[in-house]
Amino acid sequence: MALVDSRYQFLWIDVGGVGHQSDAQIYNNSELKECIEAGTLGIPDPASLPHDDEEHPMPYFFVGDDAFAMRTYMMKPYGRRNMDQQQKIFNYRLSRARRVVENAFGILALRFQCFLGQMRQVPDTVRLLIEAAVMLHNLIRKRYQAVDVRMLDQEDAQHNLIPGAWRTAATLGESPVVVNLKFVLALQSEMTIYAS
Repeated sequence: MALVDSRYQFLWIDVGGVGHQSDAQIYNNSELKECIEAGTLGIPDPASLPHDDEEHPMPYFFVGDDAFAMRTYMMKPYGRRNMDQQQKIFNYRLSRARRVVENAFGILALRFQCFLGQMRQVPDTVRLLIEAAVMLHNLIRKRYQAVDVRMLDQEDAQHNLIPGAWRTAATLGESPVVVNLKFVLALQSEMTIYAS
C-alpha cells in the first residue's frame, strides 16, 4: 500500500503486509492512520478551492477506494447505484486522481524490472529491495522532474483511456527506456555517499 503525490513520488509505503489482509486492514493498523488522526502528519489547514466564489474552506484529503471508510481526510467514490450526473462526474474525476498511484507503481516497476517477475528472495530482503527502489525512484523524480508523458496514462477527447507505455512494456517484459549506465552509476555513487 502506498501514498503517492501528484508528482508520482511515494510519500509513504507499507511493505510486507500479510497477503490475506485488505488495504483497509493494513491502513487501520498503520502508523500513517495514527498520525493522521492525531493531527501530527502536517496536513495543511482547510482552504478554499480554486474558483470558489463563496470561499468555503475544504479540508485536504486522501483519495481512496471502496475499501476505506469515509473520513474528513479520506475521499472515496459514490456507490454505483442510483448516481446522478454530478456524482458520476465526481467518481470519474476521483478515478483520474487515483490513476496517479497506478502510474507511479507502473513507472517504478518498469524502472526496476525485477518487480515484474517472481522474486526468489526471503520476504525481509524483498521488503528492503522495494524500499530501496522507492527511494531511488523518488530521487530520480526529484532530480529529473520531467516525465515522458508517453509513460503515463492519457485520455482522448472522448475520455477513453490511452494506456501509458509502462502498461504495455510491463506486460511484454520490455522497456522503452534506454538505460544510461553512467547515469545509473552516478546514482549509485550518490546513494553510497548519502548512506554513509
